[in-house]
Amino acid sequence: MPFVLTNAPVVFQSLINEVFQDILNDYVIASIDDILVYSTSFDEHARHVWAILTRLQRKHLYVKPEKCECYRTSITFLGYVISQQGVEMDQAMVHAVTEWPEPTTVKELQRFLGFANFYQRFIRNYSSVSSPLTSLLRVRVRDTSASPVQWDLVEVVQRAHDEEPPPADCPPAKVYVPALYRQRVMQWVHESPSSGHSGIYRSTQLLLRRFWWAL
Repeated sequence: MPFVLTNAPVVFQSLINEVFQDILNDYVIASIDDILVYSTSFDEHARHVWAILTRLQRKHLYVKPEKCECYRTSITFLGYVISQQGVEMDQAMVHAVTEWPEPTTVKELQRFLGFANFYQRFIRNYSSVSSPLTSLLRVRVRDTSASPVQWDLVEVVQRAHDEEPPPADCPPAKVYVPALYRQRVMQWVHESPSSGHSGIYRSTQLLLRRFWWAL
């Protein structure tokens, strides 16, 4: 089926769901033409793969051997790295976020946030971290280059796996700020549109509400 047609992906996904309807999320996950088969042992995996190929053949659906990866203990699937240790971020996707050019319009900012939101499950206190950017959408800023857009979200994504862990006494609802980033956070709080122009008291309250570090 030519995927240039508007409804082609939806139709094909429906077909795949029909083929695997009784085993979906049992030992197979399918997203259009990406099929992931998972098992607990080598022998079980061989049986599962054979069952999948048999079902596809019955429906006159075929796979290209050069595009198949078999008996893997770790694999990249739909933007995630899945292994015996669990689910992790795909470093290629993380690199794309960290290299993303600074948005200068609301449309560009929306595209970046949509991309970054994909990994929010891995980012502690994501809503607080992304607040400097989402606040610009709420106030309908047309040109973000004229506003204090700070790339705290990008930095958190970049160091999500190796950043120093928050101290045990850090409140769970707040973002722990390492020493290297404290001056930048204070600058953002001072310049943020949500702090307004009410002076140091408003900025201090905003700082205390969202961030934390040991004195």
